[in-house]
Amino acid sequence: MVAADWPEYSKLNLAGPNAPAESRLRSHFDKMIVRVANDWTAWNDAWQTQQQQEPHAENNEITPLTVDSATALYPVRWPFMTLRLVESIAPDGTPLGPFVGEIATGRWLYDYYLYDKTLQEQLISANNARLPGDPDLVWMIGYIVRPEFRKQGIAKDAVDVIVEWLHNVMRARVVVAACAIENIVSAKLLEKCGFFKVKEYETEQGRDVKEINFFCNKSNTPRNFGRKEMTPKSLPLLPNIYLTPLLATDWPAYLKEAPNDIPETKLKEFFDKEVQETAEIWDAWNNAYTTVSLSNGDISAVRPSSWPFAVIRLAESISEDGTIVGPYIGEVSAKRWKYDYYLTDKAERDGLIAENNARTPGDPEIVYMIGYGVNSEFRKKGIASAAANAVVDWLHNFMNARVVVAACAVENIASAGLLSKCGFVKVKEYETKQGRHNFGGMISWEHVVSREK
Repeated sequence: MVAADWPEYSKLNLAGPNAPAESRLRSHFDKMIVRVANDWTAWNDAWQTQQQQEPHAENNEITPLTVDSATALYPVRWPFMTLRLVESIAPDGTPLGPFVGEIATGRWLYDYYLYDKTLQEQLISANNARLPGDPDLVWMIGYIVRPEFRKQGIAKDAVDVIVEWLHNVMRARVVVAACAIENIVSAKLLEKCGFFKVKEYETEQGRDVKEINFFCNKSNTPRNFGRKEMTPKSLPLLPNIYLTPLLATDWPAYLKEAPNDIPETKLKEFFDKEVQETAEIWDAWNNAYTTVSLSNGDISAVRPSSWPFAVIRLAESISEDGTIVGPYIGEVSAKRWKYDYYLTDKAERDGLIAENNARTPGDPEIVYMIGYGVNSEFRKKGIASAAANAVVDWLHNFMNARVVVAACAVENIASAGLLSKCGFVKVKEYETKQGRHNFGGMISWEHVVSREK
């Protein structure tokens, strides 16, 4: 952005009933010019320095980045802001042409999203404390295009570029965006760019109350779940929501959401067993994780027998050792399929179970089944679909699974819609019994990736 952009910038941003005063907008504009120039210089200098470093004579390795050089190399903000129609290129490489619009990103301030000011300030502080390049740093984007340049795909291309830059250069895992509910065009643009709607909410900004759509974009690049993605304590899911191990202290919340037709004593026995199994899987995985070489982030040799995270947890704080502290709000699991309900022939089922269990973790022929549930007050916020996507992503890309299955009752339209949205394909409908219980109509689903056998 340059000073000569002011006429078109002001024309675009002073339109509408909620436009700021021109003097205030001009002050903001002038500050942006200085800030962008400083950011750009620091970022460019860091890249030039990094490219010119000589390898060590002893081990032929590039000098590691220091905190200072990493902070400069991964800028605090997006260094490009102006969408420009290029009419010519100056001798120094500067594109020359009119201001068409703008696109920007910055650390998410959780503005409008949270009514609890104390929690908002805590999350902002935690987000601002993260170094640039940290995958857990949450970014928010914004964009606008001059009316005469709309409906030409410019905004979509700009959003695609900035999201790709955030995921691939800044290593961001989550990018968020928001638009007014009545702004159907912007909502469709975000969905085309890979964002999915998380929730609708009302917000007060000064005296105005606005209805807002909130969107989230997760990196869909297959990952090897290195140390920066999956830690021995948690896996980030959505802003301040994590997948973590099941703990004994989760029992009250677990009981509250449990089916009423199961005796509490039997339910507690099942819960305690799950806590123990989770701890055993977790300990084994953590021990291997800390001993295997992680120089390239590859932990493919540390594959557990099943999904080592069971709880969807709302993070209220994070302890010094990285433990997520906060309430249990749901669960997600992935275990080797036992073909339960699906096959009536017991001998055939037992044979398939034995065959599936005998395979070594990482074998693409292991069939996994996922399950999930979210506490009632946290439903319809995209949490269940994010959890399902995370576990399926983990199974395909880390556990090397080719087929993942799921099941839901025929009348459970919400779950069927979720599975379909997550890429599952309906296989068949069938009736099933378990003991004296008739579960009635069930739907079987499959999520398959192409993989050489």
